[in-house]
Amino acid sequence: MHPQTQTSQQTALLWTGRELKRLLEHCSLRRWASTSALMEAHDIRMCRRSSTR
Repeated sequence: MHPQTQTSQQTALLWTGRELKRLLEHCSLRRWASTSALMEAHDIRMCRRSSTR
């Protein structure tokens, strides 16, 4: 586990909608698409893990 990754996750929890919107405007569309795809895959994995119990 990289400490930098954990810090960015904690920061993400503190983001407001306005900050997210500003971030999206500055980020490239391709980068955002890959990020959302990763988040989606992560959500699916977590759902499967909880449903198998």
